[in-house]
Amino acid sequence: MKEVHIYLYSTIKGCRISNGAYTYVLETATSKGDATISKTEIVENVTSHKSVLLALIAALRRIRQTSCLVIYTDSNYVAFNVRDSLVRWKKNGWKTARGEPVKNQEEWQEIARLLQPHSFEVIISSGHSYYQWMKTESEKAAECI
Repeated sequence: MKEVHIYLYSTIKGCRISNGAYTYVLETATSKGDATISKTEIVENVTSHKSVLLALIAALRRIRQTSCLVIYTDSNYVAFNVRDSLVRWKKNGWKTARGEPVKNQEEWQEIARLLQPHSFEVIISSGHSYYQWMKTESEKAAECI
């Protein structure tokens, strides 16, 4: 099975609704060497959590074959919930342990659907090789808002 690394970054920080940009990078090994795909998108009126979820959805939509995914994010919220909550939320009808609707439910449902054929792990990291480049690209895009 092919291994694909997904790197995520968002300029939006904190819990306030804001405008900004996200960048994702997909990296995989091919017979001709490493191949990368990246994209930066402007997002408006979203929280930092939703911005990273949108980045993950956009990245996952680019993957065409069942793969072993390694997802890198600096978002504890995304890392924890991808690893530990998705299965439980799905079983509980997209309700939290308190019986409340899951926040960003549509995005989480899409992520669950897109992750289904893959095996995956999530790594909390801002020290990877693409981090500074992604930060610069996202900040340049966010300046256009």
